[in-house]
Amino acid sequence: MKTFYYLNKALGIILLHKKSIRSVAKDKNATMPAVFIGLIGMAIYLGISYTQNASPISFDTTSLPFSAFLPLYFLTGVLLFAFTHLSARLFGSKEPFIHFFRPIMLSSLVDLLSVFTLTPQIGFAVEIILLIWSMIIYYFVIKEAYQLSTLRSIGVLLLPLVVLFVMALTAGVFIGILIAV
Repeated sequence: MKTFYYLNKALGIILLHKKSIRSVAKDKNATMPAVFIGLIGMAIYLGISYTQNASPISFDTTSLPFSAFLPLYFLTGVLLFAFTHLSARLFGSKEPFIHFFRPIMLSSLVDLLSVFTLTPQIGFAVEIILLIWSMIIYYFVIKEAYQLSTLRSIGVLLLPLVVLFVMALTAGVFIGILIAV
């Protein structure tokens, strides 16, 4: 595995170099490094969330074991990727899922910066900046990997988020009704 080569590509993706995104998308040898770096990024994010005594979900979970939210975290990621791919198909892309998967997983190297969220003075600001930057990366990976226009890429970015929001809202209402009964 050409570790430094793919770390350099990951950095290129994070810095929005279109050539890096396109080359990784089509590079069959990039799949395993992408999975490896993606898992490291997720582990860092989850570890920091655990260190902050909260789950990656935004509500208070201090009374629940952290491990109870791991399946929800992974399910959300899988659904986001699946809905993104379905949206890309809906908006006219013929590119395979793996062309999206490789660069988006390599981009999770940006989660290394989550370490700065532990600093009380700048933690919240860093978290907001990382969220915004991650959405920008997500947009560029969608645009380049699926070879879509700007407007179609924005549609592919927003549609899964709206669907997941509606699903979460529906689940919350349903759980609220169950608890109230």
